[in-house]
Amino acid sequence: MMTRKLTWGLVLLGGCALLSACGQSPVASTDTAALVTNQYVVPDGAPVPIKVMSWNLEHFVDPFDDPYVKNEKEDTPEVKPSEVLQSLAYSIKEINPDVMILEEVESDRAVRLFLDSFLPGHDYKYYAGVEAMDWYQNVVIVSRLPIGRIVSLREREITSATQNRTRNDINNRLLGAEILGPGRSRFFVAGLHLKAGRPDADVEWRKLQAGIVQEMLAHESAAEPGLPILVAGDMNMLPKSEEYVALTEGGSIKLQSPFEKWGFPFTHTADAPERTFDYIFHNSAMEAFYAAESASVPTPLSPQDMRKISDHLPVVATYNIPQ
Repeated sequence: MMTRKLTWGLVLLGGCALLSACGQSPVASTDTAALVTNQYVVPDGAPVPIKVMSWNLEHFVDPFDDPYVKNEKEDTPEVKPSEVLQSLAYSIKEINPDVMILEEVESDRAVRLFLDSFLPGHDYKYYAGVEAMDWYQNVVIVSRLPIGRIVSLREREITSATQNRTRNDINNRLLGAEILGPGRSRFFVAGLHLKAGRPDADVEWRKLQAGIVQEMLAHESAAEPGLPILVAGDMNMLPKSEEYVALTEGGSIKLQSPFEKWGFPFTHTADAPERTFDYIFHNSAMEAFYAAESASVPTPLSPQDMRKISDHLPVVATYNIPQ
């Protein structure tokens, strides 16, 4: 464990672990400055293209034990190998998102440490995350654009009528953040990682989670009528399932997916995708800004290398946000 702790520390100090000096890796020949582009060099008054990415990074932890979390994967941190972290950094640079919704990550601080270590010179300045009290998998929103309000449903309880059980231990992974766009524009992003599992009991929990997410979105929309809203994440549900309908049609905020018209591409498992778990949705106000045909499932590396990063593939979409 000490070796792993020192690995990221050395990266922060510079030297071989910095990508351009690490020998053979997917990133070694890549010019960081050329890929981290300034998205805001557009004519005055023209819409600004903002690319949004959601990616479940599968057990992404930092090298340090959090004394408040009792879990083997976090207590003796199962840190991804350096070459895999370099591949992740390379993929982020290639995809070049402005806003990232990341699932199964330990904390916003862990994500920032990774970016500082493996993407030196990056311009992701803003982070939103509310950690679970005693679990290591959280949702983090990372942005080049300023973040305003952060809304977490961590403490919100939900009750299963069939199981006669009340819980909130899975709701830390329901996170919202106000993104302050170019000029005076703003939009609201909800990052979700719904309850995993396929039995009927898990369907019910996901439907209950969809209900409280809809309440959150309705509250934001009531506070600012016409607010553009985007919802993204690993939903652990199949297209048009009960949970899907509950999330997209079960409340006052109707949500559409830019992926729907071309058949919901598979996102899991990364090296041999056979199901759709990962989504981007938007309300009608956000849909007005959607850049046609921009939704995609990018694969910057080989299927085998993408699987080393995560069991999920990323999903992206671009929105032309007015200034």
